[in-house]
Amino acid sequence: MSLKFSQRKIKKGYRASRGYFPSVKNGKILGYESQLESNFFLSLEFDDTVAFYKEQPRIEIVVDGKLKKYDVNCYIKKVLF
Repeated sequence: MSLKFSQRKIKKGYRASRGYFPSVKNGKILGYESQLESNFFLSLEFDDTVAFYKEQPRIEIVVDGKLKKYDVNCYIKKVLF
């Protein structure tokens, strides 16, 4: 099994609360698609157990020779103590 990450692009919309979040922990600006995601990113910024996180990653997994793709809201890498 192999695991690969790519980035799903956030499209501009007028009905949802979309925008950009300045992440100090990641050292870049992240896009969000709802106020809930924005609030979640803020909580991750202050969580000392989180090393970094990625918004809207597309996870590609090869299982039994078949490529499977999943779009998730957030990938979180925890700090190992």
